[in-house]
Amino acid sequence: MIKIFLIFLFIFKLSLLAFGTYYKDKVSQFKTLSKKSDRQIVMLGDSLTDRGCWDELTNRDDIANRGIDGDTTHGVLQRLDFLTHNTKQVFIMIGTNDLLKDKRVNYVFANYKQIVTSLEKKNIIPIIESTLYVGINTPPKYNQNIRKLNYLLFKYAVKNKIRFVDLNKHLAPNGFLKPAYTTDRLHLNGKGYTIWAKAIKKIMLKK
Repeated sequence: MIKIFLIFLFIFKLSLLAFGTYYKDKVSQFKTLSKKSDRQIVMLGDSLTDRGCWDELTNRDDIANRGIDGDTTHGVLQRLDFLTHNTKQVFIMIGTNDLLKDKRVNYVFANYKQIVTSLEKKNIIPIIESTLYVGINTPPKYNQNIRKLNYLLFKYAVKNKIRFVDLNKHLAPNGFLKPAYTTDRLHLNGKGYTIWAKAIKKIMLKK
């Protein structure tokens, strides 16, 4: 149990060490592309989004990947002006890194609401995706906080008539990310991404 947790922690720390430069480079790239790309659907988030081959997973050529490995709700807030100029719909997956850094759930939720509000002010349709649980044999507090965050997000989505996609229902039905869909208890493998893509394809805007 301790050994597994240390491996999990090591993977997370490596991600944090590389985050600073990677974040700046990606944001710089997004800033440049925002003036050129006319893709109407954006996948927005952290490493879970960043690592997805979304155009191929969804079989669409009008989708842009705006995920950054290691990103947080605060990081997303700082780069909302660099979406594609034709963005009409955004799928949001963010919050895991905040909670792994021991940020309070209410802090994460407050940032999340700002993200959604900012998108709506730009006449962009936000789609809230449930923050994914981490795998079994990780400290219980992480999934407990993820559960609290998702509950707040779900209530917020219902109240404000925003689409909420419960990905945990498919990928973590027992409250833990299923081993079949991950190799490190945190990120997704091919099977996991296939399920994620299937869950959102039907609600994507028509071409």
